[in-house]
Amino acid sequence: MLLHLARPNPVWAAIEANPRLTLAVTDDEAFIPGPWRPPANTRPEDGVPTAYYASVHLIGTATPVDEPELSRRPC
Repeated sequence: MLLHLARPNPVWAAIEANPRLTLAVTDDEAFIPGPWRPPANTRPEDGVPTAYYASVHLIGTATPVDEPELSRRPC
């Protein structure tokens, strides 16, 4: 995976101290109020709110590259 971070980004000090990283991405969040989906034989106001989401965690070791020609390479 290739991730571009600008040098002014403050995360660089942490990466240089320990290049072992975890990248977490969460998207497609949805909140369903309780009354929208009550269980069978339950009053709508007694329904339980629910949240749905998708999340991915990537674990790896960073290899910083300061070569401008590589930053223009397509992914």
